[in-house]
Amino acid sequence: MCGGRGGKVNYFAAYEVMMDDLRDYRFYLPDMLHPSEEAIGYIWLKLRDALFSPLCFPTFEQLQRMSSAVQHRPFDVESNEH
Repeated sequence: MCGGRGGKVNYFAAYEVMMDDLRDYRFYLPDMLHPSEEAIGYIWLKLRDALFSPLCFPTFEQLQRMSSAVQHRPFDVESNEH
C-alpha cells in the first residue's frame, strides 16, 4: 500500500497470513479456494493492528455495529416489534 508517509511503501502480508496462520481447512469455504468469514475477520484484525492507530479502533467497532444494524432483516415485518 502506498501512503502519505514520505513516499514510503507499506506491504501487508495477507497472503502469508492466510498460508501460515490459517492453513487449516476450517479457514476456507467449501470450495477450498476462498477464505471463510472467520479467516477474513482474522486478517482484518491483523491489518487493523498493523496500519491503524488504536485510537481508531472504537470507530471501527461503531461502524461494525452500524453495518450489522443496516443488514438486519426482521423475521416478521408486520409484527409490532418491527
